Amino acid sequence: MTDTKQRSWSKAWGSLLILSLMGNLVMIGRSWLLNFQWETEMEVMAGYAAAIQARADFENGVRRQYELSLDGKTEYLHRNDGAFEVWSYAYYPILGHGHVFGEQRYVEVYNSKMRYMYQHPERFLPGSAGGHNYTTRPTTSPAG
Repeated sequence: MTDTKQRSWSKAWGSLLILSLMGNLVMIGRSWLLNFQWETEMEVMAGYAAAIQARADFENGVRRQYELSLDGKTEYLHRNDGAFEVWSYAYYPILGHGHVFGEQRYVEVYNSKMRYMYQHPERFLPGSAGGHNYTTRPTTSPAG
């Protein structure tokens, strides 16, 4: 091969290598961004669901704390942590990281919210300032 042809092939392979590397970096960046987005969304949605459920349970007199469990059952564990019943909360690692992440977040937020409401019942019980009961309907219609 002549010197000119060898240089042009070297430039072509070098350019191809650089383009390939840039493409890989773009894909890695996109993957990182998508992972960040779903983790953020899962954290928000699981936290919201847990806070709403904890509030409804608290207003209905339920005092509960969850522990993650691999046995496939959500049930009372026949022990208490102070005023709280301790329940298992089933999750399934075979469903992937997203499921485990969401269930862990749910349990963390539920337990935290329940403890906070227990420490400050005046803020959350029906009939108190700021307390609402989302589980009952009004006894009269707005029109009547």
